[in-house]
Amino acid sequence: MTKLVSPHTNRNHRVFFENFFTSTKLLEHLEANDTYVCGTVKCNRKDLPPCAKDKLRVGEKLVLQKGHFGFTKWNDKWDVSVMAPNVSPLANDLEVNWADREVQQPVLINLYNSSMGRC
Repeated sequence: MTKLVSPHTNRNHRVFFENFFTSTKLLEHLEANDTYVCGTVKCNRKDLPPCAKDKLRVGEKLVLQKGHFGFTKWNDKWDVSVMAPNVSPLANDLEVNWADREVQQPVLINLYNSSMGRC
């Protein structure tokens, strides 16, 4: 994965990707090279706490922090988990129009949704 991201390393860029690549170890490595990652994460990764595997009910969220890396798991219709550095676990949820209704969406989920796929 580091070869794919190498054009963006040491340039203070933020890179977004999906759960196949996301791990705490990779995020730490890239951050050491001034590259910041936001990505969905599989909850069965061995470097996540056991509570990350717990199923959530609609509207519930789980917010964890390890060092300065944030982990948010949220359920609107299904569980979605995202990791990124430098996002406060205390940040207020955002009110967004989601599927023709207003929902309270965690900041980290909103950051991923609004930025994934943009150049």
